[in-house]
Amino acid sequence: MKVADMHCDTILAILRGKEQGKEISLRKNNLNVDLERMKKGDYLIQNFAIFLDLEDPMLAGSPFRYAMKMADVFYREMEKNKDWIRPVTKYEEIEENRKNGKMSALLTLEEGEICEGDPSLLRDFYRMGARMMTLTWNYPNQLGYPAKATGGEFAGKVFSEAVYGLTARGIELLEEMENLGMIIDVAHLNDAGIRDVLKFTKKPFVASHSNARHLCSHPRNLNDELLKAIGERGGVIGLNYYAYFLRDWKDGETVVSRAEDIVAHAKYIRDMAGIEALGLGSDFDGMNGELEIASPADMTKLEDVFKKNGFTEKKNKEIVSQNPFLPYALILTRQELKKLSERNGETYTSFPIPIIERENLESIKLDRTQSFVKMQDIHFYILFNENLLDEEKMEIMIEQKQKDIADIRETMQICKNEYEDYFHRFDVIKRQAVTKENWDKIQKKLQKLEKEKEDIFQNIQQARDTKQSLKKNFEILQKTLRELEKKIESQAARQRAFKELRTAYAEYEENNKKLQEYEREEERLENRQHLTEEKISQLEENYRELSGQENSLFREEESIQNACQKFAAYKEINRNVKAGKLLGVDSTLRTDNNSGVKIIPSEAEVLKLEARYEAVTADISQELKELELEEEKALTRYHKSFGELRELCQKYNLKNSEWQNIIYDKREQLYQEAELEDYDKKIERKANLLNEEDKKIGILNSQLEGILKQIVSECGKGNPLEEEKISQKDLESAKNQTKYQLSELERKIAFSEKAIQKYRENLTALSEYNNFSADEEIHFEQDFKKMSEKELRDFKGMLIRDYNDIIRCVQKCRETLAQTLNKIARQEAFQDASYKTPLENMLKVCDDAAKVLRQLNITLESYDSLMKQLEVDISLVETEKKNVTELLEDYVQNIHKNLEKIGRNSTIKIREKSIKMLKVILPVWEDNEKLYSLRLSDFVDEITEEGIRLFENNENAQEYIGRKVTSKNLYDTVVGTGNVQIQLYKIEEQREQQISWNQVAKNSGGEGFLSAFVILSSLLDYMRKDDSDIFMDKNEGKVLLMDNPFAQTNAEHLLKPLMNLADKTNTQLICLTGLGGESIYNRFDNIYVLNLIEAHLRNGIQYLRPEHKKGEEVKVETILPTHIEVEEMLF
Repeated sequence: MKVADMHCDTILAILRGKEQGKEISLRKNNLNVDLERMKKGDYLIQNFAIFLDLEDPMLAGSPFRYAMKMADVFYREMEKNKDWIRPVTKYEEIEENRKNGKMSALLTLEEGEICEGDPSLLRDFYRMGARMMTLTWNYPNQLGYPAKATGGEFAGKVFSEAVYGLTARGIELLEEMENLGMIIDVAHLNDAGIRDVLKFTKKPFVASHSNARHLCSHPRNLNDELLKAIGERGGVIGLNYYAYFLRDWKDGETVVSRAEDIVAHAKYIRDMAGIEALGLGSDFDGMNGELEIASPADMTKLEDVFKKNGFTEKKNKEIVSQNPFLPYALILTRQELKKLSERNGETYTSFPIPIIERENLESIKLDRTQSFVKMQDIHFYILFNENLLDEEKMEIMIEQKQKDIADIRETMQICKNEYEDYFHRFDVIKRQAVTKENWDKIQKKLQKLEKEKEDIFQNIQQARDTKQSLKKNFEILQKTLRELEKKIESQAARQRAFKELRTAYAEYEENNKKLQEYEREEERLENRQHLTEEKISQLEENYRELSGQENSLFREEESIQNACQKFAAYKEINRNVKAGKLLGVDSTLRTDNNSGVKIIPSEAEVLKLEARYEAVTADISQELKELELEEEKALTRYHKSFGELRELCQKYNLKNSEWQNIIYDKREQLYQEAELEDYDKKIERKANLLNEEDKKIGILNSQLEGILKQIVSECGKGNPLEEEKISQKDLESAKNQTKYQLSELERKIAFSEKAIQKYRENLTALSEYNNFSADEEIHFEQDFKKMSEKELRDFKGMLIRDYNDIIRCVQKCRETLAQTLNKIARQEAFQDASYKTPLENMLKVCDDAAKVLRQLNITLESYDSLMKQLEVDISLVETEKKNVTELLEDYVQNIHKNLEKIGRNSTIKIREKSIKMLKVILPVWEDNEKLYSLRLSDFVDEITEEGIRLFENNENAQEYIGRKVTSKNLYDTVVGTGNVQIQLYKIEEQREQQISWNQVAKNSGGEGFLSAFVILSSLLDYMRKDDSDIFMDKNEGKVLLMDNPFAQTNAEHLLKPLMNLADKTNTQLICLTGLGGESIYNRFDNIYVLNLIEAHLRNGIQYLRPEHKKGEEVKVETILPTHIEVEEMLF
């Protein structure tokens, strides 16, 4: 039985012996482990740990330095015993040593503090050959917390709380180990730390020397949850031989490490984590107490106990015999099998790989007496790469693989160079001679350097003190300079204000002159206005005279009208005379008193009167006509003048009494109106100027008031008094009074100097507190002037006591703050660099609360800025998401449109009827467009959410998106393949009928083949016809090679539509068949028959001979004979 032991502390034991002056060799010694006993125990490999106890005084504050001593012991022992054992860093070296009959040794690290929190030291250990490291031992360190502390301030504490996970530095080192390929060892680590390892890593890890907590409750052992998790991850748990990790011992029991207890843990771990997770981690030379398995030579005892408990070679052979696939299969747990089935892997296979569930490994029972075996619970992994069938894609794959190989070779060369560089440095260090004389010289040199270092530190401290004093003086000068600058600025402001006052006053005087000119102009305009008003009065008087004339004309008109009435009477008498209506000729003229008509008694009188009338009226009628014309003109002028007067009254708001006596003149009115309009405009301009001047005067008055207030505030006095109001003082009495005040001040000064002397004495006593920074002024309620020396001393004692209390309180608050920040930094939510870095910065300045608060405010401001940026990014993401959704929608719609084109060229004639053999019926896109958009949006949201989850869990999100976003899945999600209806025609001997795709399976063999051919030819026709390619030959043909298609399709009513459809889609058929007959031959242009011919020279050998039966003969230059051997197959 080959043994692989994952842990021992033998190197430390050898080093301790050498430090005590003992010569201990790895080949043979009195420890638990030596090479002779390892060889006797049939050891394949032993892990040798560089183990550090942080409380060990030998470390001298430098774990790394002491670890290098142990590494030197390890490699010196390997060099001494290279004929028996060789150090290894990879599996191939273990196999090579095994073939050469040598054992292997792997260098490991126990205690993560060995790297002092520096990843570069971890890389140095890796280059040195270390390939495994525990994160802790039994003390808290920079990386995490142990399961149980055994020393230091936390002695006896069990770190079981969830908050005690890995630190930020621990996670950083964890990631670096996984990048290097160094095995992570969780032995000694607490549960929360192991859960963090599961969370932040992907590769398998080990618990090199731990047992099952279910059988022994020690916190160092693993609970069932962690056992299963390590097994599922593919890790290994090494069985620890230490008695206190095997059983919970009762008082009085003899504590012995027994093989039966070890095997009990092995069985339990096998049941929890699987047989592959079981290993050995003896912890030899790192434990005390009585051991049944005390050395590697005792492994045969452990092997016997294993066999008694079912771990036998016979059992293993039985399992293999019951499962013939086992030597060729992968053994996976159910969970691993589930993960594999859910993933679309990138590892392709050329043949199926059997997969067996680990849980069913021992439950398979086969009847081996039969040659035919039926098995269950066997899975096969099959993933064929279709790109291998396409030469172009295969060349791309080959090119990519060649690039990958080149990258791997480059990485290998870098590692090889680093490996060679390490061994070169190792050989240089190994060949260096270390003598006592050199050691003493180096020690003296170190002491000299230490002294120089102290001197330099003192000089630096003095320089710091000088710098501090200069800084204080500089701050005082800066403060004085700032005060002087303020005064200068104040004087400059006063000077600017005075200049502005002078300028404003000059403007004021100029504006005042303009104001006086405007006032004179205004007075002149008022005089002109008076003259204008007088002219208006004169015009009104003229108007009244015209009105009087108009009235006289009205009276004259009335008299004329009366005369006209009289003349009308004469006209009436004349008409009567002419009518012969008079009574007598000689009668005398009478006058009818009632009518007023004169009666002519005789014709002679009438004639005489008529002649007289004509003579009189000739002049009157002419004058009357003239008067009528004048009357008409006067009436017209009257109405016109009356209308104008009404308008003028309304315009000037005049009463009738104010204008009736004025003589009106139109030209004078127009002139006066023009003059008034001109005066109004000038007055308006002057008023605007006056308003502007008033505003300027108001501004100047306000500025003047402000300047006067400033003079009062700065000088304490306003305008000087008038000379007559200044009172006269007696200068002599004032002088005497001043002398008295001066003597009083001198007396007060003397008293003050005595008080100051007392204060100085107290200040001298308080000089140790001179370094206090005076951040703000303090006001005391006590009056120190009235206090005696004793009272001052007592008060000083109270202040010192209060100060010490405050110091203690501040120290406690600092510790609380540091603990709080450390607690926050260890929480999972704050492990991101954006949180971790500010927390670390706050921890660095936690002695100064103000700096912590400032750092916190800066961090919060950066987070606010980050949130704003995230809002912008989210907006961009939403826009991009919308664009992606629109692109996908266009793509799905394009698929939808192309599906409609598949059966467009499937119409053929059957029994003189045109029948479309294939119809693809799809939902109308426009009717369901909104629904499709909603489905697609939900689909994008689902993929986004799951992709983010996978990305956050460091899983392959790109693979998931590639698997989900396929043409088939997109179309099925948006439209639904179930909504796509495919209708075909079933061709029978006497009729044809339309059927759905689901009904095709119910057809006969020939009918089903015809339906499949319809689908295939339509797809070929669609694939060849690209409407977007304008240069493509629309009649481009296809070639279809079919193997024995007429086995089921030899009927006439099936062959005819098949050949017609091939002709319609321009498809050339090359058919291989053993059937003949005219119904088949008549459908083809060229027919070749291949016959098997017996060879005469060699028995059992037949040759193929081609025979061209129909069509144009094709000349073949070379005929290659085909060798066919016919064998009987037994099943």
